[in-house]
Amino acid sequence: MKFVKSQTNRQLRKYVSASLSWGRAKSDGKRVILEYTIDPTDPAQAEAVKGNLQVLFKLARRLSTSKTSAEETRAAYDEFQNDNTLILGEPDYAALSEYGALSESFGLNVPLLFRYYRSDSLGRDHVTRYTGEQGEYYFFNASRSPNAQYFNAPFLGALVKDLESRSLDAITHRPNGKPAEAPIAVYVNNRGMLRLPRSAVEDAVEDANSILRLTGAARPEGPKAGMAIPVRDFLPAAPSVEIGSVDAPNSESADRKGWLSFTLVMNRKAVADALSAGSEEVLKAFARAASPGDRGLAAWLAANGRLVKGAPGIR
Repeated sequence: MKFVKSQTNRQLRKYVSASLSWGRAKSDGKRVILEYTIDPTDPAQAEAVKGNLQVLFKLARRLSTSKTSAEETRAAYDEFQNDNTLILGEPDYAALSEYGALSESFGLNVPLLFRYYRSDSLGRDHVTRYTGEQGEYYFFNASRSPNAQYFNAPFLGALVKDLESRSLDAITHRPNGKPAEAPIAVYVNNRGMLRLPRSAVEDAVEDANSILRLTGAARPEGPKAGMAIPVRDFLPAAPSVEIGSVDAPNSESADRKGWLSFTLVMNRKAVADALSAGSEEVLKAFARAASPGDRGLAAWLAANGRLVKGAPGIR
């Protein structure tokens, strides 16, 4: 009975308390990454691992502070590897990592009516690898996750949901003694919907289509046909009613629920072409990929417009 009462009070507090929150966090540090394959039937290796647990804990404490210098991190790496090479052999994977992250969050809760939460993050990781394909690897990440919920009923949860997650990752490699390679990039957009109107679903698909339509836009022949998602093929058509009919709905139906996942992978050539494209090339590519309603204006701008250096956003 006491448990039921506590859970009831917890739910009541959750649905009658308004809240506003904001947070910001920053972290950075250095890591030693060593991977060994251990043979459990080898007494010498088993004893070495057992004896090194204390060393590992001390090493973790020493390297967990962001004040540790790169020289100290490398010295700890060399010391630990040398102590174990004779018994454990060479590591399967060995690297040093220097990382950093910045995140912000915002939350707003209006009891029963509305709940909103958004988180943004930026991250980087510089990995120097000493085994396999050696060299330096650079990882960059940016993400944004806005979540909105409406009409939050006790014990039932939100009746309307719009959840989204967007992320962009870029990776590049610089081999030893060579210049850095062009990066590759991956963009991911996931969106979940519950009881949203048809227009919200169409807008989500259109966001993906606005990117897909640009495929091949820089080529003389223009974008590839058939790259856009055929929204009408998987989204049921809206009911047709005669104008003025008493059966005509006063608003859009809000019975849509589902999940949309869109992933775009840009290889090294795609990223290099995008970064090296001039202003005129970008304008012409936009004109080729514009929607039918904007195509005339876009074509005129491409033919007659001129981008002036020094203008906002123009270099």
